[in-house]
Amino acid sequence: MVATSDTRERGVIRKSATGRLRVALVYPHSYHVGMSNLGFQTVYRLVNSIDHLVCERAFLPVQDGGKSPRVRTVESQTPIEDFDVIAFSISYENDAPAVLTILETAGLPLSAAQRGATLPLVLAGGVFCFLNPEPLAPFIDAFLLGEAEALIPRFFEVFDPAAPKTALLLNLAREVPGLYVPAFFNPLIMPTVPWRRPSPLPMCLPRSSGSWWPTFQTCPRPRPS
Repeated sequence: MVATSDTRERGVIRKSATGRLRVALVYPHSYHVGMSNLGFQTVYRLVNSIDHLVCERAFLPVQDGGKSPRVRTVESQTPIEDFDVIAFSISYENDAPAVLTILETAGLPLSAAQRGATLPLVLAGGVFCFLNPEPLAPFIDAFLLGEAEALIPRFFEVFDPAAPKTALLLNLAREVPGLYVPAFFNPLIMPTVPWRRPSPLPMCLPRSSGSWWPTFQTCPRPRPS
């Protein structure tokens, strides 16, 4: 089962994709859980408020016989791998594994290093990423760390879809405060820090190796009875 839009959804934004950069905004949980998240809805409206962008929503599909169907957007039923940018909005660490499920279902390499220039740029943001983006760092091209209202306009002002991927990410990292590109940092294993240590911990801990597991509003249609 794939979440689809119907006449009972109110406040849906529909824009022509012609001549616009296409963004698939993905919530890695079910439709009703995602639609109850105000941060997700804020980003949806913010991206669509930028004229040269079109943003469509997608959610974790319900498994059918143990298999996950293709992830398509609500507005146009377009597969997310056909978009220019796939942006994950992640609120909880329990949703992190679903990010990998969605990437795998879309036929995209899980490792960011293995995704070539012809594939969508994979972004992630949200409270989970604010707290610690490192569990998903091997799989995400860039994280937006901070409030969407402050980051998204500048990000898409600098974003150049014609630029080579590495050059694009380097320019974004230089020009967009709050953008974190894991590929530009080397993993470093830190010694164990006792929890009673009086000195403050750094805001962003270096990535540990070998493990990714973490130690106006659109009204959704009614839930089926």
